[in-house]
Amino acid sequence: MTKKLMGIVLILVCAGCLFMGYTTYMEETEGARAVDDFAQSSGLSKLLPEDATKPEMPNNTKFALAGAAVTGIAGLVLVIKS
Repeated sequence: MTKKLMGIVLILVCAGCLFMGYTTYMEETEGARAVDDFAQSSGLSKLLPEDATKPEMPNNTKFALAGAAVTGIAGLVLVIKS
């Protein structure tokens, strides 16, 4: 496998990692939004702390972004150096 082809494959893996990170983050925000809507409609929002329904970045998203950074940089280096 040539360096250029390996670099392109790594860039595609980077795109996959970014997509996975985006989808897991969006699932987390949709869940937090649903809990917030339920709390607002049922009157429970007064009992919950303010940050109880704020979405947090899931660990899957953090690892996906880290993997995307590593594979993206490695892919670009291989494509440029070849």
